[in-house]
Amino acid sequence: MAASESLVEIPGDPPIFGIFHPAGLVPAKAAVLWLHGWSGNRQGPNRLFVDLARELPGVASLRVDLPGHGETPAGASGVTVDAMIESAVRAAAFLRKHSGAFRIALAGVCSGGNVAMGAATLEAPEGLILLSTPPFREQRQRGSTARRRFRVLLALAGRFFSGGWRRLLRGEANMRAAARYVRGDAPGEGDPRDSARDIPKALSGFRGRVFLAYGTRDTESENGPEAFEALFRGKGCDVGRISIEGANHNFYDFDWRERLRSEIGSWLADVDKFPRNN
Repeated sequence: MAASESLVEIPGDPPIFGIFHPAGLVPAKAAVLWLHGWSGNRQGPNRLFVDLARELPGVASLRVDLPGHGETPAGASGVTVDAMIESAVRAAAFLRKHSGAFRIALAGVCSGGNVAMGAATLEAPEGLILLSTPPFREQRQRGSTARRRFRVLLALAGRFFSGGWRRLLRGEANMRAAARYVRGDAPGEGDPRDSARDIPKALSGFRGRVFLAYGTRDTESENGPEAFEALFRGKGCDVGRISIEGANHNFYDFDWRERLRSEIGSWLADVDKFPRNN
């Protein structure tokens, strides 16, 4: 840990542990809260967050361990994405207070980006930085449900014209079950990585800036770039999107990280384009 960096503990349930990087300027021109993915910690994949936090000039940073990761215990709510969102909200409030910055961006890699968006529905940051972030369950289901409906309707039509109409007239066909399946009704699986809230819907009031970065060889983010660009442009947000040629999900190569550092640094430096929510 560099001399200027400090270990911080943010009180609450659970207490959140992280590393604060001061900007060297008072107040900082901007501040970034870095949020890791489901299996990560405050260093980010292969120390991505450490490198970015140290190399963005005039920007304060806070890297935290979310509940059940690194030094932060799970807490009473366990290890769920909603518990991670609540902790991110507390960490963002801490960063805003201690950095002196008027503009805060929540940054996340992989599912850390989903946590950042969930926190943005509660904390009102001025910006979001989404790195290799996959779409939410609701966004994935919209596409898969539409495809399933089409396939099922084709199958039902085929059965009807091959004699199924006789079963329908005799009352032997279970039309309620068929209707439920066509609508896509299904009980939730209770995956702790899925929020109990519809986060894309809850983002209806967000008007901050958004920066999207994905690698062209990322096989884990599905249609995240398209889904989030459409979501935020539909809200009238200023959206920047880059694709890094050859980069994988975690941006391991030095050149890929240098591109990220340069692009994020330029995006943060353009402070006049950020709203001022606080």
